[in-house]
Amino acid sequence: MNSSDYSFLITVVVLVAVVWLVKRQAARRTERTQELQSQRLAADAQTRQLTAISPPNVVRHADETFYFMQPAQLWSLHQNSEWLGGYSGGSIRVARGLWLRSGGSRGHKVSRTVVAQDDDGTLHLSTKRLLFVGVRGAIEIPLGKIGAIVPYSDGFRVDQINKKALVFETGDAQFSILLGRVINKDFDAHQIPLAQQSPLDAVKAAQAQINQALPSHKEEG
Repeated sequence: MNSSDYSFLITVVVLVAVVWLVKRQAARRTERTQELQSQRLAADAQTRQLTAISPPNVVRHADETFYFMQPAQLWSLHQNSEWLGGYSGGSIRVARGLWLRSGGSRGHKVSRTVVAQDDDGTLHLSTKRLLFVGVRGAIEIPLGKIGAIVPYSDGFRVDQINKKALVFETGDAQFSILLGRVINKDFDAHQIPLAQQSPLDAVKAAQAQINQALPSHKEEG
């Protein structure tokens, strides 16, 4: 290999390294932009005044006010079962191409709990319920039937009393924060300094609000 070949290889390596660095920096900028957007949404959900909305194609109950709606994916826990086993016994050749097999199969049933997406639609928040309107149908969860709520940075899980848990993926922490405020009947605006708070901090604050409000709410319902 002569010097020109070495120069060509070095050029190629440098170009590959430059392209990789550019792509990495672009990915970091995108992540940072998304993080800042999540922070702004979380801060807004914590501080803004809650105003009534009129969701289209939704029938309101008596004395019910809707405050928020957001696209969401519905997930839930499912039990999947499969049979794991094998064959025991032997084979005896009785003719060319013909075998006689003795014995039997044995194995066991294995069940696994998996999280699977059930539907895609819009989640609504009111003073009385959570209402999910999806492609496959609608699901209503009265606030008084909620046993626990576990918020995440991109959604939350609802543990219903005597029913299976449901997970709503919303893309950010807004819904879980606003849910905590509605349960606490906290509808007014707040003049809270908007520090550089991460969405996870906002989620923890929402969890504290929900834990504080749920027992009294269940006693009312």
